[in-house]
Amino acid sequence: MSYSQSLVSVIIPTFNRAHIISETLESVLAQTYKNWECIIVDDGSTDNTDEVLLAYTKKDSRFKYYKRPDEYQSGGNGARNYGFAVSKGVFVNWFDSDDLMHSDKIEHQINAFTSEEDFVACFGRHFGANEDQLIIKDVLNDPLYDYSFNSHSFPTPSILWRKSFLEDKALFCEKLVIYQELEFHYRMLTYRPKYQIIREELYNVRRGHQSIVTNRSKPKFKHSTLYCFTSKYKLTKKVNDLPLPLKRKMLNYFCYRITSASFGVLADYNLKERMKFLYSHFNLVKGFKNHMSTTDYTKLLFGYFFYAIFNKGYDAFLPRKFDYRNSNK
Repeated sequence: MSYSQSLVSVIIPTFNRAHIISETLESVLAQTYKNWECIIVDDGSTDNTDEVLLAYTKKDSRFKYYKRPDEYQSGGNGARNYGFAVSKGVFVNWFDSDDLMHSDKIEHQINAFTSEEDFVACFGRHFGANEDQLIIKDVLNDPLYDYSFNSHSFPTPSILWRKSFLEDKALFCEKLVIYQELEFHYRMLTYRPKYQIIREELYNVRRGHQSIVTNRSKPKFKHSTLYCFTSKYKLTKKVNDLPLPLKRKMLNYFCYRITSASFGVLADYNLKERMKFLYSHFNLVKGFKNHMSTTDYTKLLFGYFFYAIFNKGYDAFLPRKFDYRNSNK
């Protein structure tokens, strides 16, 4: 099935990027695929973003400029979700206001779609600040496992989504200020989407200046990915519907990726805040108790307690790392 005439919605959140967003919009304007709309959602800019973006809407009617309404929480995630709500495309691509599309990005991804795929991802490259790094690697095993252990990753600009796959699902968690794309993509993978990866570099992610997140005042209590899973998405219930090997893979993920990474933000918390944060993590991880040895579970419990009191030493109590790639038990 050909989608060569389908509308593609490019959704771009922005905040105080008037000095740089033109480069991003010019890369959209240069697309060889012409049937697109570009939805830019301003998250409360205080610079001359209005002036820059209104000029683009006059230049080309495919550019649509919105202000994030108050019912969506401030931050990039609220802007992304609102952009999705007003989009009209058959396919959507969230993009960032400082990144660049290669001129044939949309065309190559659209041409890769068949009636089977829920999304098509592509390679990209970091640039700026003396950084030149390829983004995304080939899938080696189960996609959920590979994503969990960073055999590949899906930066937000990489993916062209079939909109119908997303319409009945919660999108970006608006409480998160860090790890939002990691949380979102991992959660989408639990639905077992069909996808393919184009092994071409079709976009560039800029490095070396402040992001939308670091430009905004952050709440004192930073919501972590696991907190979001626990309080909003009830992922433990979803896990119970998965085959046991995938439950174990997810246990790996929670124990060794997000949990340890998230703990790095606790340094400025007082004891009460750390206890609240760690309690939300432990409530989720204890749902995997039946898939851990008594020794590992005890080490994890003690590690949480030790970290909450002393704000250090968690890594010493992590359970051993499992490898279930070849296990059906």
